[in-house]
Amino acid sequence: MRYVLVTLSRGIIDNTVFFEDPRLAIQALSNHVRDMNPEHDDAALYDGNGFVANARHFLDERDRFRENRTLIQE
Repeated sequence: MRYVLVTLSRGIIDNTVFFEDPRLAIQALSNHVRDMNPEHDDAALYDGNGFVANARHFLDERDRFRENRTLIQE
């Protein structure tokens, strides 16, 4: 199955990256969120069935990065 990671900057699509391996796609999302500014940036991951995960899966209630090992291992 193909996955697409869509990153946004100030509401505009910044980049799209395609993946075949779901683990690599989730890891790329995690890496992007680690370095992004949550006030201006966002990211979401989709597969052929639709939405899989977004930046919120890797942010705590104060918008600080947190690992989400459960999601990465799924």
